[in-house]
Amino acid sequence: MKKKPVLINVVSGKGGTGKSLLVAILGRILAQEGSSILLVDLDPFVRGLTHFFYLYKKERRRITDKQTIADFFGLTRGESKSMEFARERFFEVDLIPAVSKIEEHLEYMDTTGSSKERTKELFTSLRDMKYDFVIIDNRAGIDDMIIRCCELSDLSLSVSEADPVARSTNDNLLRHLRDSNTAKVYTIMNKVRYVKTLRDYRESMEEIRADYDIVGKIPFDVDLFESFGKPEFWNEANSTRYAYGISEAWNKLAHREEIPTVIDLKRFPESRIWPVKSSTFASRIDRMLIATGALFITAYFIVDRIMIRGGIHWLDLLLIYAVGLLFVPFIRSFVMGSDKEFSERKNSR
Repeated sequence: MKKKPVLINVVSGKGGTGKSLLVAILGRILAQEGSSILLVDLDPFVRGLTHFFYLYKKERRRITDKQTIADFFGLTRGESKSMEFARERFFEVDLIPAVSKIEEHLEYMDTTGSSKERTKELFTSLRDMKYDFVIIDNRAGIDDMIIRCCELSDLSLSVSEADPVARSTNDNLLRHLRDSNTAKVYTIMNKVRYVKTLRDYRESMEEIRADYDIVGKIPFDVDLFESFGKPEFWNEANSTRYAYGISEAWNKLAHREEIPTVIDLKRFPESRIWPVKSSTFASRIDRMLIATGALFITAYFIVDRIMIRGGIHWLDLLLIYAVGLLFVPFIRSFVMGSDKEFSERKNSR
């Protein structure tokens, strides 16, 4: 008997939570662990996953000549009767794109009537495909079609952020889904800013141990997001603390749902991914410039003022004071950031 794929529907209470990037990285990590993965961009208007593919194809105007999600739902022409979809290769996974061209104009998507039936037909087709996992990137918010997708999936993941607005919209989404005949819905807190070190991360995971609905807190990785859009981004994305958090959240989810596929966390060297201390108030380049500047200033005083002149003149104190003023913005950012992180920790508990 043919094994059916596990259908995972990924939703969010509001836009901008990082849902599409999480889907792409999770799919790639699972594929690298030996699973066959299909990603589906079921958000033809925002089309986040499709945009990643567009960049991957070096901004090729036409993404595919085969049937897309928009074609299937009749947003580009009349409803298609075909159940054959475009499956484009995106790194180690396959992707059904939302549109055939990234700038494609679509008609308004009616989420009632025939669209709900078409959704059922789509999920029936996905369940017959030969993959281990099908991960569906759905639209943000809540409507009849999103509820229908959650009903037809094996489980759903709601991606939220830690701020009050995101938490409120996520709670609203979960309330609606609990009132429907949906599969279990788990929450992943994404882009959590107060997690800087491995110790911080472990403490944050201990906080959610008793919360059955939340399976992970994904750290905000400033270096990862600053490299977004650059050629090295996709090469580094799967070996970051962001990917580590996604992987541990998946393993927790797999344990609860008795899914045999787990991610080997040994692929993430702790010494590189979790340095002893990692600042988030400045980028990697800013930190390098500060360190290099401090090194040269120190070398200057040692060589010129002490070794050559034999001492420090009182005017040198003005130079030291001026240099200290240059560091004040960074020190203030660090202190204010620490206070904000302490408040976020307190509120999250």
